Parts: sequence; structure tokens; C-alpha cells
Amino acid sequence: MFMDINKYLSKRPSGAPENFYLQVNPLWRESGIWYKKTHCGVNRVGNFMKDIGKSVKVDLPPGILMNYSGRKTVAQILQDADVPEDAIMEVTGHKSVQGIRAYKEVNEKQHLAAMNTLIHAIELSRSSILVIQQILILLTHLGC
Repeated sequence: MFMDINKYLSKRPSGAPENFYLQVNPLWRESGIWYKKTHCGVNRVGNFMKDIGKSVKVDLPPGILMNYSGRKTVAQILQDADVPEDAIMEVTGHKSVQGIRAYKEVNEKQHLAAMNTLIHAIELSRSSILVIQQILILLTHLGC
């Protein structure tokens, strides 16, 4: 995925605005310039995910594959890579930290770490209980 983004960024014309989605240059073969310096309109951007789904013949119920899905995925990938929230906001266009945090989900690595922590805590508790039981048995034998 990062290779795709890097390729896209390398094909952007110099002096292009900050907008991530630029209009495709229909004369790119002749000029070697893949994109125009103008960004895509709201309607075009609004149909990106739907168009992608149709082109790869994904048969999903309406409303499942939306631009929001891509934005959420990007935010989660960056969060999993420990990218700072302000940098994620810059990439996704969010205006608030709360918008980014709404996408936060526990990934598999974090889930496994949490489970390992719980297992370790339970094992420590069991060990502590066994030690206490052995001390009580010892104290009983000593007549205390």
C-alpha cells in the first residue's frame, strides 16, 4: 500500500495544491504528466470507493464500501504505526483529535499484548496463592 501512495505522490505535478486527490490528466501519455494541478470535485471523490468496487466486481450491499472506509483504514494503519495524531489529522483532513480517535481500534498485535499481560497477571496470582498456601501449611506445622 505504501508503495502505491509513494508512486502516486511521485507523479503529482510540482506546485500542486495540498489536496490529496487531483484530477487525472487525459493527455498524460503525450505529456508524461499524470495529474492536473486541480483537485477532484466533491462528486468525483464521493464516488471513488463505489467505482473501485464496481471495477473489481466486489458485490457488497449499498453503503458498505464508501470513501469513509478508505479514510478509516488509512487512519488505523497510521495509528498502528504510532504516527502522531496531528500528522494523521494532516493526512486524513480531520479537524479534531476526536475525529481521529473515533477510528481507533485494537489491532491484533495490541490484542495479543493485552491477552499476554492478563495471562501473566493470572500466573502471578496463581503463584502468589500457592506461596501463601505453602506458608500457611508451614506455619500450621510449626504450631503458629
